[in-house]
Amino acid sequence: MNASIQFWLKKFRMRVVFPALALLPAKQSYALATFIGFLDWKYLNTTERMEVAQQMQQIPVLNADLIDTYSKRFCQLMARDTLDSYRMPRMTAGNTGHLLEVLGLEHLVAAENKGKGVLLLVPHYGRYFMLGPALRFLGHGFGVFTTAITEATAPDENWRTYLTQKLKNGFMFCGGEWITSDDSPLRIYANLKAGNSLLMAFDGVESTSDKKLSAPFLGGTAHLATGSLRIAKRTGAALVYISVKEVGESLKFEISALPEDPELALQEATTCLEKDIQEMPWHWWLWRALPRVWSRN
Repeated sequence: MNASIQFWLKKFRMRVVFPALALLPAKQSYALATFIGFLDWKYLNTTERMEVAQQMQQIPVLNADLIDTYSKRFCQLMARDTLDSYRMPRMTAGNTGHLLEVLGLEHLVAAENKGKGVLLLVPHYGRYFMLGPALRFLGHGFGVFTTAITEATAPDENWRTYLTQKLKNGFMFCGGEWITSDDSPLRIYANLKAGNSLLMAFDGVESTSDKKLSAPFLGGTAHLATGSLRIAKRTGAALVYISVKEVGESLKFEISALPEDPELALQEATTCLEKDIQEMPWHWWLWRALPRVWSRN
């Protein structure tokens, strides 16, 4: 497809299609988003489809016969996640809270009560941006650490505009500080030392550090950034693992306690992510980036 046509189609999708869907009742809007995800998989974004399937085929513990189905569900989930970001400004506990189930909230409360701050270790898994509304509706706020959205990190103009708006909409519910990779790390330390909670996506690929955690993962070895490990060691912050899974039309958030020792905590979070991926492979966002976070033994 011509690059110019592709650019304008993306702009139409982000500026017209999904904003219009967000005005519809939830059931209809998500059904239509799911159909768009199918169109992406079947016709509109076959390059991504093939890349996702190709990387899934590298994983020995996945059922090779189901990879085509997994790649389709991946595209559909990504479309629903896109719709989430456009619906967020209108979300309230009344119109959305009943679709969000949070399990293990007691683990978060226990970590908060330690008074040294909490690192919420969240993987790029499922519709995890919905954690903001889910916890806010239960009275729990948190700050967020993200990669700065710039031309360097998001070269495509449409994607950069979308990500910026998505982060702003998600942050509406968080109630804490928004800290980016362009900010001083001192902001992170101060936030946690004040007893606040901070969300970090611990399986990200944006880290510039050569230091990685290597751990058995999906029949090979994971190579994950250790930023959360360094922060926890310096601040004494407690750590919890949070994942979100689609259950019918609802989202189920699972909060898990992690060991007090930061190294053991990060290893346990990696084990939790491995189990989650094996349960719902299409929920993991990073299939296209697999060579940067995983290798065969």
